Amino acid sequence: MKRTFITLLVLGAILAPLAHLHSQSAQPAPTAAASPTPTPATPLVITINICPQLKNPLLQLDAMKKANQAMIEQQAKTLQTLDELQKQAEELKIYGKRS
Repeated sequence: MKRTFITLLVLGAILAPLAHLHSQSAQPAPTAAASPTPTPATPLVITINICPQLKNPLLQLDAMKKANQAMIEQQAKTLQTLDELQKQAEELKIYGKRS
C-alpha cells in the first residue's frame, strides 16, 4: 500500500509539468526579421533493391554505398535546417527578453 502510494506520488510529480506544457500556444509569435516559411519535412524513403543480377558482392557493396551516401546527404540537409531553427529560436529568446 505504501509502495503504491509512493509510486503514484512520484508519477504525479513527473507528469504535473507536462500539463503546463499543453497550455502553451502552438504558433510562435511573429519575428521582426523576415524568416522564410518552413516547408514540411518530407520523409526520405530509400529502398535498396538487391536484384538477382547483382550476384557479385562488390556490386552489392557499391549499391549499398550509393544508398548510404544518399542518406548522409539527406541527414546533412536536415541538420542544416535544424541549426537554422535553433538560431531562430535563440533570436526569439533575445527578443522576448528585450520586451
